[in-house]
Amino acid sequence: MSWIKKNPFGRGEDPGKHMLALLAQEAERTGAPLSKEDQEILASGIIAIPWELDAKARNLIDQMLEMEEVAGSNRDPKSFANSLKWVDCAESSNLLELTYQVATARRANYPLSKKWGFWFKDMIGLVGCAFLVVIFLMLFARAIIFLFDHK
Repeated sequence: MSWIKKNPFGRGEDPGKHMLALLAQEAERTGAPLSKEDQEILASGIIAIPWELDAKARNLIDQMLEMEEVAGSNRDPKSFANSLKWVDCAESSNLLELTYQVATARRANYPLSKKWGFWFKDMIGLVGCAFLVVIFLMLFARAIIFLFDHK
């Protein structure tokens, strides 16, 4: 069952803290590291985010999601976007809120392309099934008439 995903994080690992560490690494890589105070604000769900930190974090999150989208299925199971799947949403933080907002905005700006081949095959299958159901109902009605009207 390939659709079942195993949690890559152990019992002692927190995906939210891992996301914060990845964001801090990305900030250092871009040349604008996050201070300890900035990291505490992002980890907290109580403290309001200053405008500068909000813009900086949104930009970094967008860059990270873009890079991971380009990487496709070859990305690390503990990558930023994959970590988001395993975060406990009951323990909300500013980083999670920003990430959800950026991911939602990205999906709105870049909607999934329609795969017409799959859509066409689905429609052909749907019409074929409807046709088979009608034929089956006609045969069923004929069988009922044969059984009860036979003299």
